[in-house]
Amino acid sequence: MIDTIHVDAKEPSVARLLPSYNGREAKIRPDLEEGKPFQFQGNYWSGGSRNDYFIVEVVSGKRIALPGINPLAQLDGSAIIPRGFVVVEKSVFCGKHMPPTIHAHPKDITHALPAPKEITEEEARCLCATASLKNSYGGETGIRQKQSGLSLEVWNETKETCIGKGWMKKNGAITREGRNAVEGHPLRHRIC
Repeated sequence: MIDTIHVDAKEPSVARLLPSYNGREAKIRPDLEEGKPFQFQGNYWSGGSRNDYFIVEVVSGKRIALPGINPLAQLDGSAIIPRGFVVVEKSVFCGKHMPPTIHAHPKDITHALPAPKEITEEEARCLCATASLKNSYGGETGIRQKQSGLSLEVWNETKETCIGKGWMKKNGAITREGRNAVEGHPLRHRIC
């Protein structure tokens, strides 16, 4: 199952859900379940971090108030979110504004799901290490390659393959497509 989908916030179907957001990146999490409450957490300032939530109707893009809960004022509350609505979470983490996360019912966002990608274990290792590690630290270089478990030759070949598929940039940075390609892979949470 896909945990998070990285999307372009300027895409019309996404931008409609984020009316006051001017950034480029956003995330979609298909984690709302019918009949199960969604937990609103961290609605208060703590250590320079805070989450703000609002509910948006998917079709119209209008913000909706749900009876019985005020996610902006209630501390760590919960509510059952009906189909056709999403929860938009805007986070400030240690004083830095993070890309918004759209929590949605999986059936409401099928248009945003990326097509499944065929990805090899080497490509997954390369993308996971690139997404989660700095390449040099404390005078040591090549940390990503070493942590991936791939030899230098295989790492370089795999990196070129990922660049060719548009999963990495020529400078070695992972792209949005690369994050989505590796997101559902079993190695995603085991390697780095």
